[in-house]
Amino acid sequence: MGLILYILALLLFICQLAAFQEGMEIWLGLHWLISSIIAFAALAIPFGTIVTSAVAFYGITKGWGWDWWQALLLLFPYLVLAIFLGAAEGVLGMINRMKG
Repeated sequence: MGLILYILALLLFICQLAAFQEGMEIWLGLHWLISSIIAFAALAIPFGTIVTSAVAFYGITKGWGWDWWQALLLLFPYLVLAIFLGAAEGVLGMINRMKG
């Protein structure tokens, strides 16, 4: 099961990197290789994920033509999962209180 999660995380990273490259190409007209180097450099600095996410969001919405909520699902799937699991935990807690 762990191998499957690593493969899914790698695929997610590749999609996010492609979105970043699309954003850099639209915004600054940079080649994908230069965009990749910039992405890895930005990820090495503090708060670099904020910069890469903003450029990738731009690439997803303007380049790929996705809606904003779809872009958020691709860029922040763990946040969406955490919100969903938190809501599910709250609902299960309410059901348990009603039982007992």
